Amino acid sequence: MSNNKIGVFDSGVGGLTVLYQLLKYLPNEEYIYFGDTARVPYGTKSRETIMNFSRQNINFLLSKGVKTIVVACNSASSNGIETIKKEYDIPIFDVIGPTVKNLSRKISNIGIIGTYATIESKSYDNKIKKKFNNKLKIFHKACPLLVPLAEEGLNNTSISKITIEHYLKEFRTKDLDSLIMGCTHYPLFKKEIRDFFEGKVKLINPGKMVAKEVTLFLKEKEMLGDKKSGWVEFYLSDIPRNFQKIVRRFLGKKVENFKRIDIERYK
Repeated sequence: MSNNKIGVFDSGVGGLTVLYQLLKYLPNEEYIYFGDTARVPYGTKSRETIMNFSRQNINFLLSKGVKTIVVACNSASSNGIETIKKEYDIPIFDVIGPTVKNLSRKISNIGIIGTYATIESKSYDNKIKKKFNNKLKIFHKACPLLVPLAEEGLNNTSISKITIEHYLKEFRTKDLDSLIMGCTHYPLFKKEIRDFFEGKVKLINPGKMVAKEVTLFLKEKEMLGDKKSGWVEFYLSDIPRNFQKIVRRFLGKKVENFKRIDIERYK
């Protein structure tokens, strides 16, 4: 048993959807969440820059004595995280590995939506092809405008429906059976995306997949905590003016315990 906290980091606030799943699966743990809100978005930045940011984020969480780290960001998970994991003596979970690991063998056509960094990295593609021996057809689309719409609370509006139609219309002819929501903001559009596909496509939430994976790991290693609180400390590299509204949208509750830190110190 270990009552050290679980560290979670994201390029901003989208990772709160992953934190939501972790709290659901591991309610007796305590967490430290870091959102790099001063440098968001990661999805438009180079691989080298994203890797450097990830190292700084990990170094900060390690300074807090966490027992494991969850990379709650698809852009960070798809840009060099496998290399970075080897640099640290702590379990680090990205959102891509657990998602691909839990894909059904019955899938034949799968879609992936995400940021430019995630889609262009082909990290999902490469892992999926390896698992399915290149027998699976993969289709992808970058959907960058969904991120600001989520943070502005514009999900379930005419604007978001038009945006989803714009991005996903080319998938209508692909006969998809599954779609990976490869950005942590996208679960907020789950209903609209499901309606777009008329309920015929299974939507896969990587946040849920990584939460399951972390739960299994902590059980196997006898590292589960017993705090029975689900307490979260929030740290941000900048405090967005609408932070409380965003948190309420993503977590369904208000938070008080958040602090700004200088992430550049943790090189």
